Amino acid sequence: MNRPYKEFRDACLGNRIDYDNCYKYQCIDLIKYYLDKCLGYGKIGSLGNAKNLPNNRFFDWWAKITLTTSNAKQWDIVVANKGTYWHVAIVDRVVNGQLLVLEQNGTGKNSGSGKDGNEIRIKAYDFGFFNMILRNTEVVKNFNQERDFVLNKVKETKADLDNTIDYYRAIQGGSGV
Repeated sequence: MNRPYKEFRDACLGNRIDYDNCYKYQCIDLIKYYLDKCLGYGKIGSLGNAKNLPNNRFFDWWAKITLTTSNAKQWDIVVANKGTYWHVAIVDRVVNGQLLVLEQNGTGKNSGSGKDGNEIRIKAYDFGFFNMILRNTEVVKNFNQERDFVLNKVKETKADLDNTIDYYRAIQGGSGV
């Protein structure tokens, strides 16, 4: 099955992207690249800084949701209203009460270098850091289809394992594994 987010993430990790050739390797560059290459929007023009995203016309039809510990989904874009320009990232997953995001330029030090913690990476944040989700509902549909695919594969694998255990018991004369 095609897994666009996973393929996108794996190709980006450890790299740096200056999508618009302005201000070097900023968090917004990763988002533009994501919208273009992973979500298929094509070349993305100016979106402003992270703080401009919620009111940018590009996101008019996207859902704007207050982030809670139970509503973040892989593929969501999350916005933190911290600092002068704010910060933006992509939800990778939620683990043990932390939000893991795919981000660039997340350290605030050596800003825009794309090196030494500013390269594209997965970083864990407490939920209080980010406060808003920008969600494309079509992407969520695709995510749900991918999740269903994985769950079906797990069920198939379990059924195969159960059959193998039953076969093993049969050839052992009923003894357990």
